[in-house]
Amino acid sequence: MPRGSTNKGPPSDDFGWKWGEAVDGQRSRVRCTFCDRVITGGITRFKEHLAAKKGNVASCYQVSSHIRKEVAEQAENL
Repeated sequence: MPRGSTNKGPPSDDFGWKWGEAVDGQRSRVRCTFCDRVITGGITRFKEHLAAKKGNVASCYQVSSHIRKEVAEQAENL
């Protein structure tokens, strides 16, 4: 989506936006729809949050194991 656009919806077609939303229109700040935590650093770090990848970001403990696995598998295939 081009900058300055007033359209609602995800900032890109990345699969991670199914479970997060941009905060104040900033793609670098993503609010988790499961735990309501705001993850800074963009959609990649947000997907690490969902997949419980150790090291960069705190894990989401409210996401289902099914979605956690799906996100981890999708991230591997990129």
